[in-house]
Amino acid sequence: MAAWTLGWEDLAASEAVRTVGRAIAPDQVVSTLTFDTNEIAYGIPVNLKGVFQLQDKQPISGLPVHLEIRTVGEASWREILQTATGPDGTVIAPLTLGNSTFVRLRSDASWERLGSQSSELQVFVKGKLSVNAPTSSPVGSQILIHGTVQPKRTGVEISLERFVSGAWKPSGAKTQTDISGGYSLSVTETTRTPARYRVIMGNDEKIAGQVGAVFTIVIY
Repeated sequence: MAAWTLGWEDLAASEAVRTVGRAIAPDQVVSTLTFDTNEIAYGIPVNLKGVFQLQDKQPISGLPVHLEIRTVGEASWREILQTATGPDGTVIAPLTLGNSTFVRLRSDASWERLGSQSSELQVFVKGKLSVNAPTSSPVGSQILIHGTVQPKRTGVEISLERFVSGAWKPSGAKTQTDISGGYSLSVTETTRTPARYRVIMGNDEKIAGQVGAVFTIVIY
């Protein structure tokens, strides 16, 4: 009937057809993504929350959702989880990341809804730093300080600082981690005194740096 009427250029019928078309058109989906923090320590999960709603804020229950990530320097996205929204239109999941990572949520298009994609959010991962140092050392002797970084990676810059005259100042030469994430620093002191140090882990494109805990070596 609609096709026959349109052929006769009935404007009222044409508008009625357009109205029906709009009524049965796929709904637009609005998706949002949030985290409880955008910076985490290596090995600690971050809590992800996604919300999927219609334009009128009505939650969409049971909507299939894809969780996708890409690390710094990667061009393509990788899917790591498929799930579905709850009755309130939300998706909640803990996420453990090994590198600073971009994250997004996506839903597929269907005959009743358009596809949806949240904004991309970046989570920064802070590396972990272990430090092994003696508690005392003879004056004039070489002091060896060693440890590891996590995640294990080569080429991370490591430096040593000593607290002198109310400020932290570089002490000894910088070094870089080896293929197993290990490092070794050395310093020699010429004065008998308690010396306060800290180890600094530098940044790279995938891991945020870290300042190690302060430790004291008694020079005798």
